[in-house]
Amino acid sequence: MKQKDIAIAISLAIFLLLIWIILEEKERSKLKDKIIRRLTDENDELRIAYLDLLQQHLLLQEETPGEIIKELEGLKTKAINLSRDIHIELGSVIDNVRAQKGVKAVRELGKIIEQALKTKAQNEGNFKGKQTLSNLLEHAKKCNWIKPNEQAYGELIREIRNKESHELNVVEKPHRIGLAIYAGIEIIYSIHNLS
Repeated sequence: MKQKDIAIAISLAIFLLLIWIILEEKERSKLKDKIIRRLTDENDELRIAYLDLLQQHLLLQEETPGEIIKELEGLKTKAINLSRDIHIELGSVIDNVRAQKGVKAVRELGKIIEQALKTKAQNEGNFKGKQTLSNLLEHAKKCNWIKPNEQAYGELIREIRNKESHELNVVEKPHRIGLAIYAGIEIIYSIHNLS
């Protein structure tokens, strides 16, 4: 009888332990889901906020064409689908825009585009040649990742980026900066099939 009582006590203890583990796991899972939902909501708000900031910057520039502002509104709905890394890098673009450093913002945007194109070209495995921004833009156009006009705007970004990297105190017209920033965001969306 004593062995039977010990076996029952051990079985009961194991059963209670299993129930406790299952309940604990469910509670942990609920808490994890709640945290993920909260972080997702905050990320979505941040992704829209940087586009709002860019829109405000462009509205302050008298030479910014109205269609750029209109298109920016459409981009807000697509922002949710970009990766966290791209949004972190876009944060530095926005910081430069806030600080009235448009040329530096374009340089950062050029870096993001170049890296996104390099990654996509490596994943596709069909790019041959030196991985410069110009070559990658040309390849992206040939592969229909971006539209021909986006390639032209990408070249504007490359031109401003190279100037900023190799010259001192580069000054560009505000509408060129606004256009380059808008076009750069559109190129990023095209690369990630969000257009």
